[in-house]
Amino acid sequence: MNSLTVSALQLNLVWENPTENKKKIERLLLNGAPPSDVIVLPEMFTTGFTMASSTCYEEMGGETHQWLEEMARQYNCLFLGSFIIKENDQYYNRLLAVSEEGLLAQYDKRHLFRMANEAENYKGGPD
Repeated sequence: MNSLTVSALQLNLVWENPTENKKKIERLLLNGAPPSDVIVLPEMFTTGFTMASSTCYEEMGGETHQWLEEMARQYNCLFLGSFIIKENDQYYNRLLAVSEEGLLAQYDKRHLFRMANEAENYKGGPD
């Protein structure tokens, strides 16, 4: 029987600071993360759960997308993580599934958190 090792990273994110958050993740991985087939990052791992979509967004193929591909190649595993994407003048809380071969899948969060006014700042994914 084959096994699948999944690691979920939990960390104190630096508010709206993608560069520092990626550095923190890199340090966690370097300092003893077990070999994994899948590494799951926190929701909105680059910024924290911010509603500042218009100032904290990236575009597909941008810096974080490329960083995920680099991490997947370096650790020879699948990375899952969501961050703010702007596409067609809309903002999405988008999860990317990235392997060493590149982007495998994406998912736009469908059920937005009403209590945080997420639906006022992000477009929900398709049903």
